[in-house]
Amino acid sequence: QGNVWCYMGEYEKGLDCFLKALDVMYEIGNKKWIATAKNNIGSLYTLLEDYNTALIYYEDALKIFKEIGDQNGMSLATGNLGNLYNAQGKHDKAIEYYLAAVKLDEKTGNIQQLATNYTNLGEAYSNINDLENAVKYLEKAALNFNNIGNKIGLAAVYLTLSKIYKKTNDNL
Repeated sequence: QGNVWCYMGEYEKGLDCFLKALDVMYEIGNKKWIATAKNNIGSLYTLLEDYNTALIYYEDALKIFKEIGDQNGMSLATGNLGNLYNAQGKHDKAIEYYLAAVKLDEKTGNIQQLATNYTNLGEAYSNINDLENAVKYLEKAALNFNNIGNKIGLAAVYLTLSKIYKKTNDNL
């Protein structure tokens, strides 16, 4: 239900649902779901631009994912930490986290997550005007999204690439 509220733009209501879910997960004692809930809460706080609180939730989620050896979860939390730093304009730090997430994705073979982290890398490199690396990672993302048939991800990559090509042509 938290996701539904978020899709509707009702972030405070979504946050309330995720916090209630977290309480239930603690009662059940399911560490994976605790970490997942914390990761979702971190994402909401990032959207709300409460970066300090988001950082706490992402780091807690990452710690739990590491404890239970969940590499997909570790990649998700690591990538979200990259998103947090990117939102704050700390693009070099974001790139470090995205590269770490990519390494995890390559180990697990999670193509969807790998393509998402490639996309995020491309955007972060674009933010620091390293257009060569931006295009390199966005093209990798496009290839992976195409291979798994994710047309929404592919469209997002092409939109970002078009902005880069426009920026490049504007500088000629």
